[in-house]
Amino acid sequence: MKTFNDMNTDKGPALQLVLKRKWFEMIASGEKGEEYRDITDYWVQRLFNIGVFNDNYDLIDVKPITKAYLKEFHKNGGDLYQAISDGIFVPRYCGDVIFYEGYAKGRRSVCREITDTEPGEGLISWGAEPGHVYIIISLGKFVNL
Repeated sequence: MKTFNDMNTDKGPALQLVLKRKWFEMIASGEKGEEYRDITDYWVQRLFNIGVFNDNYDLIDVKPITKAYLKEFHKNGGDLYQAISDGIFVPRYCGDVIFYEGYAKGRRSVCREITDTEPGEGLISWGAEPGHVYIIISLGKFVNL
């Protein structure tokens, strides 16, 4: 089955996330290998697209997730976690993520490769709450800005 990465040889724009100093420093040092976001409409819309599949379940296209789509999705009993787990929602970012330390002028930044985006429980030592399911953004090598 084709993956979103297979469909996009050009990485496209990097995901940009702002972090508090503690988490920024752990990511910048290479100690923290994942970043967590709650499974909410906001983050699903920002991090995923709707996968369009052919009869062989090959991914042939992606479409943006709109507020109208999510409203209908929830109205019909859709579950965000399940849609991500089942591959109905496919990762929107297949390239890099730029992390910023806060919002101040002259803030530090670091860029890391995104290796995967999937739901799951994170590590408590990396900021996850016990038993809470997140969108896990798995981080790979450092990338020059």
